[in-house]
Amino acid sequence: MANVLIVDDVEMFRSVVAHALKGAGHNPVCAPDGEAGLAVLETTPVDLVLLDMAMPKMNGADFLKRLRADPRFAALPVVVVSAMSRLPHETSVTALGAQAQLLKSRFSLRELIRHVNELLNVTA
Repeated sequence: MANVLIVDDVEMFRSVVAHALKGAGHNPVCAPDGEAGLAVLETTPVDLVLLDMAMPKMNGADFLKRLRADPRFAALPVVVVSAMSRLPHETSVTALGAQAQLLKSRFSLRELIRHVNELLNVTA
């Protein structure tokens, strides 16, 4: 069982994804913004992060920059799950250190779980 941190400001999205992760045998941990996500990382071991980009307080791009600047989390897998298809100034999420990006308008929970399992080397 892997600990998966869901960083997203939409409670309904966090809830639905957390339920799907539990069903796939993972332990979801939720945070409503980037600041809260970084605080979770200080107290809870996390194996993978699911990250929204447009959030209050600290957006996903700033979260990723802070995450990658910390040697403890430099290699932590991140999947961006966002409504934004492009970041401001057309910076790609992979350039910021994410392993994958899924658009909220186009992904399925099955696809999300597949990405999570692949990055965690879990066979379903």
